[in-house]
Order: sequence, then structure tokens, then C-alpha cells
Amino acid sequence: WLALLPLWALVSLATVRVRPEIFTHLLARPWFLGFVVLMLAGVVGVFLFLRAGRELAAFLSSSSFLLGLLAATMAGIYPVWLRSTIDPVHSLTAANAAAGGYGLQVALVWWTVGIALAGGYFVYLFRSVRGKVAGAEEHGY
Repeated sequence: WLALLPLWALVSLATVRVRPEIFTHLLARPWFLGFVVLMLAGVVGVFLFLRAGRELAAFLSSSSFLLGLLAATMAGIYPVWLRSTIDPVHSLTAANAAAGGYGLQVALVWWTVGIALAGGYFVYLFRSVRGKVAGAEEHGY
């Protein structure tokens, strides 16, 4: 995680060089700053919780960092998510990347059912194999 900070700064500088409007878009829509706060809280939480030996909290902080980073990036470059270097007409925007209305409705129903099944399975799985796994002495690895 110590390598994260300089690499994160380097990637942020590269992002600003390629898409200079990212920070002005984030500042223009104040509620997007919640993603930035989530990202920063995740970074701080990882270091604090690892130092305290709270591995689950550190993992959840790491997850919130990734979620905040991705959400802040997408919010900052919205509505043009992939800019065309040939002609701006060919850019990938939120409007032209979306599926049709009927397809989105069907996907929402299937996603809701699927995520409920996956969530139930993971609850069952984690409750059935609760705790850390200890390696057997005779295996040697």
C-alpha cells in the first residue's frame, strides 16, 4: 500500500494531462465530491486499520477506495467517457453508449434477481466456512 501513493499521484497527473476537464467537472457538481471523500477515507482507513490489525475493516476501506476512485473518475469525465482522437463525433458518451429502454428494463429485472441470488449464496458460503483457515502442519506450505 505504500507504493499506492506515488503511483496514484502519477496516474492522477497523467489523467489531468489527457483529460484536463476532470477536476473542473467534479467541482462544478458538488455532490460528486462525495466520491472523492469516499476515496480519501478509504486510503486513510486502509493505513489506520492495517496498523490496528483490523483486516476486515482494512479490506472494506480498500474496497471503498476503489469504488470512490472509479466513481469519481467516471463522474469527472461525464458525459464523454471515451474521447475520440479522430473526431469528437465518434466519442463514446453516456447517451450513445446506453442500451435501449426495453433492454435496460429487462437487464434491471435480471440483475436484481441475479444479485439477490449471488448475495444469498455468499452469505451462505461465508457462514458455512466462518473464520480463518489454518494450514495443516504436515503439508509444509
